[in-house]
Amino acid sequence: MKISPARAAAYKILLRIHRDRAFSSVLLAESALQLNGPDRALCHTLVLGVLRNQLYLDALIDVLTNHRQLDLEVRIALRLGLFQIYFFERVPSYASISQTVELASLARKTSAKPFINAVLRKATAGRPELSFGNGIEQLAIETSHPRWLIEKWIGQYGTERAGQIAAAGNKMPALTYRLTSKALKKAFSYPDNWRQFPNIPGCFILKELDDFTVNAQTEGFIYFQNPASFLVAAAVEIPDNGSLLDVCAAPGSKSTAVSMLHFGKNVRIVAGELYRKRVASLKLNAVKQCANDIYVLRYDAGQQLPFPSEMFDVVLVDAPCSGTGTLAANPEIRYFLDPEDIKSLAEKQLRILVNASKVLRRGGRLIYSTCSLEYEEGEGVIGRFLQMEGRNFKLRQIPLLQPFKTPDGFYRTMPDRDEMEGFFVSILEKQ
Repeated sequence: MKISPARAAAYKILLRIHRDRAFSSVLLAESALQLNGPDRALCHTLVLGVLRNQLYLDALIDVLTNHRQLDLEVRIALRLGLFQIYFFERVPSYASISQTVELASLARKTSAKPFINAVLRKATAGRPELSFGNGIEQLAIETSHPRWLIEKWIGQYGTERAGQIAAAGNKMPALTYRLTSKALKKAFSYPDNWRQFPNIPGCFILKELDDFTVNAQTEGFIYFQNPASFLVAAAVEIPDNGSLLDVCAAPGSKSTAVSMLHFGKNVRIVAGELYRKRVASLKLNAVKQCANDIYVLRYDAGQQLPFPSEMFDVVLVDAPCSGTGTLAANPEIRYFLDPEDIKSLAEKQLRILVNASKVLRRGGRLIYSTCSLEYEEGEGVIGRFLQMEGRNFKLRQIPLLQPFKTPDGFYRTMPDRDEMEGFFVSILEKQ
């Protein structure tokens, strides 16, 4: 039996994610160019479905195989098969089994075919019951989040909220988008029935990926962006004839959004990035969206920045982070992280923030954001920064972000509450 293109692509993507620590969003975009519409949709469903349920699927595999040691290729095939049997009921079990068995040939594990077939047929008799040592282990396995992360969220948000956050991390996020500078320049006309995301002007919810929307994205008239990310850009207010430095800018989502939001105004946006490939993607995004007021530079934000002191009116530090606020869209991240990463990232974020603060003029605003739910990367970084620079910086508020204000005067969007990614935002004014 020939393997369907969608299943073959999903298997190869999952294998690369495990072996190369590659990102699903990148690999799915690459595979989309080689698949037709239905196969593309099925591949997305299989890859993201397996990743969002990976620990739970592995627990089922352990029971079904009596905890047998398995080659990676066989385990990934079984994950795909079990996901289809238990979570994707519109495909008959016999079809899922036969297709999964054939994946062994793709992996050059032909001898494993009878074993895979037996395990999956056993699975069709009923879902195995799992036993857990305690409630934390159960929550970690059933939501497929590392135990250390669940324990961390319980300490930070409480047990009930941690469960809600973990559940939100396994829900398919709504696709949202915004107009670009090109759309404004070309007077792009869009349908009256476009649905706006609640309380975020200029951010729209995708109802269906029709030809009009696909063409608009391909031609650079719209850009897919999560509402939380767009909010960070909307918090940037550049004065007339003023300048912004977007310190860690790739792929350019926020820089190009700021450009669009300041369309027709005389502003200058400098966007920086360290890695050559990310610099290239940043430039490409700016050109595609006709964001002509963006100037792209390559530098290391962990070192002294290549600008005079107090040069910019606004500085945005959307710092490299753990990304735990984006697990719904990027589920593999949870398996790449460990507790030490949070600590090392917080040190890097503080270093970048200190460097960035030096090129901000007095009276200007320093905006710090991360797409992380972790205290250390948000409130912790700002608290340490203010201990060092508290005489020179004060917290400021803006009306746009008031619905997301925390008791400490910062802002957090939460995936379980706000139906968007989890971002931390702090706005500081230089005295």
